[in-house]
Amino acid sequence: MREHIALLGETLAAAQPGEFPAAEASLQAVLTHRFHTVCVWHHWLAALIEAHLAELSGQRLRALAALKRAFEIGRANGYDFGPMPYCCGDMMPALALLALDHGIDPPFAQALVRRHALPAPAGAGERWPWPVRIRTLGRFAIERDAASQAPSRKESRKPLDLLKLLIALGGTAVPVARLCAALWPEAAGDAARNSFDNALHRLRKLLGNDALIALRAGGASLDASRCWTDLAALETCFDEIQRLAPDAGAAQLASLVERSLALCPGDFLPGDDELPDVLVARSRIQARFTRQMAVLGDRLDASDQHAAAVRLYQRVVELQPLAEYIYRRLIAGLIALGQRAEAYEAYRRCRQQLSVVLGIRPAAETDALVASLRDL
Repeated sequence: MREHIALLGETLAAAQPGEFPAAEASLQAVLTHRFHTVCVWHHWLAALIEAHLAELSGQRLRALAALKRAFEIGRANGYDFGPMPYCCGDMMPALALLALDHGIDPPFAQALVRRHALPAPAGAGERWPWPVRIRTLGRFAIERDAASQAPSRKESRKPLDLLKLLIALGGTAVPVARLCAALWPEAAGDAARNSFDNALHRLRKLLGNDALIALRAGGASLDASRCWTDLAALETCFDEIQRLAPDAGAAQLASLVERSLALCPGDFLPGDDELPDVLVARSRIQARFTRQMAVLGDRLDASDQHAAAVRLYQRVVELQPLAEYIYRRLIAGLIALGQRAEAYEAYRRCRQQLSVVLGIRPAAETDALVASLRDL
C-alpha cells in the first residue's frame, strides 16, 4: 500500500513542474501495481491524478474521460476526500471547474467545492458555486449560497455603502484612507478609522465570512476567489470581446452578445447617486459597455449578420438612451435592411432623448443619415 501511495505522489510531483514523461511512467506503475486492483479508493485518486496530468499536458479529451471516471467512482462509493489531490495547489479547483464547464456531474462537482471550500480558479463563471454573489448592475443584491437577499431597511447604510464603494473603486487594494474620506468626510484621523472598522465588521457579518474582505498594506480587497460580482464578470466579458471579436465566428459572437446583455441589465448601482465615486464608475461602465457593443456590432455587420447587429443596437439604446453614435449605427442598419419607417422612428427617439435630457439636437452626422432616406 505504501509503495502504491508513493507512486501516486511521484506522479503528482512530476506533473506539477511539467515533467510529463516521468509522470506518465509513474502513473503506469500505479495502474499496474498489484495493490491497485484491490483498492477502489485508490482508483478514485488515480483517476483524479490522471485527469490532472492529462489537462496539464494538453490532452483535454483524456482529461475529461478520466475526470468522468473519477466522479463516477466517487459518487458510487461516497468518496469526496483524499489528501494528495486537495493538498496539491490548484488541482481540485481546476478539476471542479473543468467538470462544471463540460457538464460532468455538476452536482457532485459543486458538492466538492462546498465541502472543501475550494477557491474559484481564474476563469470561473456563474456555474461555480460561489459562497457570495453581489449584483450591482440594474439592481443591488447580495446572494449567499444561491439565496438572494435584498438588504433590509434595518440594515445600516454605512456597511452597504462601504461594499458599493469598494466595488466601484475596483475591489482590489482600495486605499482605506480613500474609503474613509469618501464615507466619513467630517471625521478625522482615528475617528474615521474607527468608523471604518465598525462598518467593516458589520459588513463581514452580513456577508457571512470575514475572509471575503481582506486588509493588506493599507488597502481593502474583495476575495475574487470566493466572492463573485457581476461587474467583475462583465469586465472579463469585455476583455474577451477585445481579444476574440476580430476573429470570432457566428456562434462565438452570439455567445458574447448574450453574455454581455445578460450581465448588464441596467446601470451600475441605479439610484445610488450620493457617492461621487459611484457616479464616476457608472459613467465609465456605460462608456465601456457602449464601446464593446459597438465592437460586436461591427463584427456582426462584417460577417453579414445585419439583422443581429440591429437587434443588438436596439437593446443597447434601451439601456443607454443617450448613446447617439449607437443610434446612428441602428439607423444605418435599419436603412440597409430596407426598414425606412423603423429608421425614422429610431431617429425620432434619439432626437427626443437628446432634447429632453441634454437640451441638444442630434449631430450633423445623425441628421445626414435621415436626410439620405429622401434620396432612396
